[in-house]
Amino acid sequence: MASTLNAYGTGSMKSLKLANDIVMVGATDDTKSITLKLSGDPSQAGNVDISIPVVTANQTLLHNGSDLDAAKMTGIQSLAQPTFADADILLFADSDDSNNPKGLTGSALKTYVGSLPTGTTDGDLVVYDQTAGQWQRQAMSGDATISNTGALTIANGAVETAMFAAGAVDTAALAPDAVTEAKLADNAVVNASVSASAAIAGSKISPDFGAQLVQTTGSSQVGAAEVFRFGADSDGNWRMCVVSGEFVVQLKSAGSWVTKFTVSA
Repeated sequence: MASTLNAYGTGSMKSLKLANDIVMVGATDDTKSITLKLSGDPSQAGNVDISIPVVTANQTLLHNGSDLDAAKMTGIQSLAQPTFADADILLFADSDDSNNPKGLTGSALKTYVGSLPTGTTDGDLVVYDQTAGQWQRQAMSGDATISNTGALTIANGAVETAMFAAGAVDTAALAPDAVTEAKLADNAVVNASVSASAAIAGSKISPDFGAQLVQTTGSSQVGAAEVFRFGADSDGNWRMCVVSGEFVVQLKSAGSWVTKFTVSA
């Protein structure tokens, strides 16, 4: 078989150096040919050396130094994507063997990374068991559950006092009216706990002040039908009141109030 160099299209070719003739394996005559398609920048200075390894029939020509990526593999995006099986083989570069290409089966890959457990229960977790040296599927247990969407739910009553750091719960964390009387310890509220502008209504105060001195810098007023009594409602005690439009001072005697002093209107 003779080596023939043909030029097609526009442009020019100065020279092509062949170290050896191109041989068609199995060819015995000149009826068969090999077509080489070369592309490049004709304006590039210097020589361009192209090394072509020996190939046999129906083999793909790929140089060891070729820069092969997915973008250069025509139609890879449209390839079928079946479920990866144990017998399927992946191509990888073996760093222990000068990065020569090697094949890796699915079962060998699972042995290397550890087989993932199977299961169909929503919210199960994959955890690593160091003792067994493998990944295991476990359902979350205890005071929390997790859904298949990742939502975590803490069980009612699971959060205890010991779980709070000191000072972690402040006023902003309490709902309005959340603290009731039952939550207050006896004698917990002292005078300093009450605001100076609280203006607590008299209806909310027990009128029995015991032996305290009750005084005011303002006025004291009772209704027309009310009385101002000194001591208890018992014999020997006095009271002041208005009777039939007259101001009277009375003494409790034998169970009845007896008028001792009257001021007419």
